[in-house]
Amino acid sequence: MTEQQPTVERLLPHEKAFALGAFTLATANSKQAKLDYGEAVGSSGGDWVFDDPASQAALQEAGLKGVTERFYKQLVRLDVMATPDNEQQAVSCGSRATVQIGKYVDKYDIVTRRIPGLPQDDDVFALLSAHSAMGQAIIGAKTGDTITWSTEDGRSFEGTINAVDQISQSAYYEKLGYTLPAHE
Repeated sequence: MTEQQPTVERLLPHEKAFALGAFTLATANSKQAKLDYGEAVGSSGGDWVFDDPASQAALQEAGLKGVTERFYKQLVRLDVMATPDNEQQAVSCGSRATVQIGKYVDKYDIVTRRIPGLPQDDDVFALLSAHSAMGQAIIGAKTGDTITWSTEDGRSFEGTINAVDQISQSAYYEKLGYTLPAHE
């Protein structure tokens, strides 16, 4: 089995589309909150400073504005990796792998990293980051291979790859609308 290390600077197309969409939604909600909150502040006579959680949050947001702008620019610059080809037999980012660990058989979608809020298909046990211990062990494995990994607390696990599916993960996110414009 050839060991492939995941690339940190790239995302799967649906991961980038989700993150950009979430960022855009958060920015729009923040702007609307400023409009709504700004009206309340304007009619208060100015005695609102630090009196409520919303004013404290507004001050925190002002400090975070530069950070979020830099994050957005970094996100836009991230390269997109190709989704796995259906002929590819080895597990890679974008694959769905069925793994038997002891008596349990579960499906895992292999992702570049954990992205909070990214939905997962009901058929999938977990989104598995390629950077996790199990994720590093599974990258490059093929149907029938046995993989082993250890957790940070020293426990060791072994699993067998029962199947590798290269199209289900991307098809699921396409159905949800997490796609990038053609120029991405």
